[in-house]
Amino acid sequence: MKKHIEIRQAALAAIKASLAENGGADVVIFDGRPGFIDAKDLPAVAVYITDAEVAEDIGSFCENAWAAVLHVEVFLKAVSPDTDLDIRTDQLYRAVSESEALSALLITFTPQGYDYQRDEEMMTWGSSDFRTAITYTP
Repeated sequence: MKKHIEIRQAALAAIKASLAENGGADVVIFDGRPGFIDAKDLPAVAVYITDAEVAEDIGSFCENAWAAVLHVEVFLKAVSPDTDLDIRTDQLYRAVSESEALSALLITFTPQGYDYQRDEEMMTWGSSDFRTAITYTP
């Protein structure tokens, strides 16, 4: 869906601008959730969309509205404490939530929460996945 590309690109542009302002030039950016992360790819940020479906509950508000979850997932080396994940996640969430380009593409932008994950096989990375419920028209 073309709209998903536009949403991810707007979020990625906001993230790249924030990283450039805050010394994050070494961060690898993924357009979509990576299937594998190598240690040389860290630190990294992935932006992806899940659970896209027709939003029937707001259908009368906006014909053909869709709902999905926008993820901004921060990956750091496994030895990094959760505090480092929190700081980077907060920085990038603020950048995305304040993006005028992204806002122009969405009907709603509602934070849902975030989860921590660890690479249990290779012990390479830890991540913080910030989830935001979004609605939009295709």
